[in-house]
Amino acid sequence: NNIAIEHSEGLTYTDLIITCTLEENQPSLSSGELIFNEIGLKSKGTKGLNTGLLLSHVAFSPVTKSSNRVIQVIYTLRIRM
Repeated sequence: NNIAIEHSEGLTYTDLIITCTLEENQPSLSSGELIFNEIGLKSKGTKGLNTGLLLSHVAFSPVTKSSNRVIQVIYTLRIRM
């Protein structure tokens, strides 16, 4: 939902802070809940859906996202050239 860039003069890296929020009733589910156990961050592909590069991937114990719950994931991606 949001990308912020943080850089301080003199540092050799820049941080991208990427926030993804699943609000109440997102995604629209017929069963009222979604169970997931991994998340990933991909670059935007140039050749259509699901063509970007995988930047990160994390697997974890299953989390249940019910329709009355908000889940927010905040990535900090540090880029150094």
